[in-house]
Amino acid sequence: MIVRKDLEDNKSIGLSRETIDKLLIICILIKFLEGIKDVNEKHALSEIYDRHDVKSKKFEEALEKELCIPILKELACKFKGKIFDISAKERQEIEKAKLKSVAAFLTAKLDITKEHKQRFLWEQYNFNHLPVELISSIYENFLQKEEDIREKGVVYTPPFLVNFLIDEVMPLNKTAASEYFSEEKFKVLDPSCGSGVFLVAAYKRMLQWWSINYYEKTGEIKFPDLKVCQEILENNIFGVDIEKTATLITIFSLTIALLDKLEPKKIWNNLKLNSLQNNIKTQDFFEWAANAKSEGKKFDLVIGNPPFNDEKGESSHKIEPELVKKIGFKHEKVAGNKFALQFFEGGMALGKEVILIIPSSVLLYNRKAQTYREQIFKDFTIEKIFDFTHLRRELFGSSDTPVCA
Repeated sequence: MIVRKDLEDNKSIGLSRETIDKLLIICILIKFLEGIKDVNEKHALSEIYDRHDVKSKKFEEALEKELCIPILKELACKFKGKIFDISAKERQEIEKAKLKSVAAFLTAKLDITKEHKQRFLWEQYNFNHLPVELISSIYENFLQKEEDIREKGVVYTPPFLVNFLIDEVMPLNKTAASEYFSEEKFKVLDPSCGSGVFLVAAYKRMLQWWSINYYEKTGEIKFPDLKVCQEILENNIFGVDIEKTATLITIFSLTIALLDKLEPKKIWNNLKLNSLQNNIKTQDFFEWAANAKSEGKKFDLVIGNPPFNDEKGESSHKIEPELVKKIGFKHEKVAGNKFALQFFEGGMALGKEVILIIPSSVLLYNRKAQTYREQIFKDFTIEKIFDFTHLRRELFGSSDTPVCA
């Protein structure tokens, strides 16, 4: 993201990387809210802007007038949920910074890629027309540094692959809706949630299941109301990631999914965002899993794209033997010391059903992994393996690791 690089490179602005990430996330969420309008072209934030004399009813004007902090304070008070909360340190940084480049980015009418910025006659992009899945990819596509991708083995998961896997394990039909969601409980865990793209897709499928079950009972086609949407989200969606930015964007993505079908009046009058801090945790997955196991937590589905070893095929990630025992790995030593397989073992200890993107060599091709492969097929019920080896470059771009799910 060019605006992020501009803020990071401009040392005189004085914003830390974490503050930049959070500010951009909040800005995009605000622009999304501005895009939800009633028949009179009034959006959910109009009243706040009126109080601060923001005539255009747009957040970029508020930034130019240095009204960022007071408006965020009102939003945090109004919507709760901690999505608009900022720390004292972040507040100090933002108050001192000049945010013209952020305002230019939000106008969508300036070519911010060039030194002499050219103004367009119309908006080049619009936040309220972006699909939720595309917004969810901000973390992978824009906010990660290249060295993070190389060292941590994290890659962007395309939405069509996410939807394919969700369709496999959470089918969109009345049989699945009745079997899995008759009591509106189907706990889903992503052990390395990244931007939350898997969790958003799972959440949207649960809302569809609810509508199917409601139709089967009443014959009426209906989308769940706000209260039901919030209950489904809080009771069923869980994620863990070691990166704070990742969990922040996951919460942001789920919030967007929650707001997507609501009208401005409902958002303003009825919405109180409950904190998802207990659902989406910033923590090492294996430490979290050990605690979850001791508390007797169990999930209906574990799904995701865990980090792989680095490009050399080596893993610098060491999991304490004590954690392995607490979690209850079936196999304490995984083939080739593959980091993604550690997530697979942890997922199997917590989930009734598991579908993770992992290196295909272990399950399909590597002769040295024969013993481990036999153990897996003996100890677990493997229903299907989707081999994406020949599609890896189409799916993951520069990443050249053969994968399967």
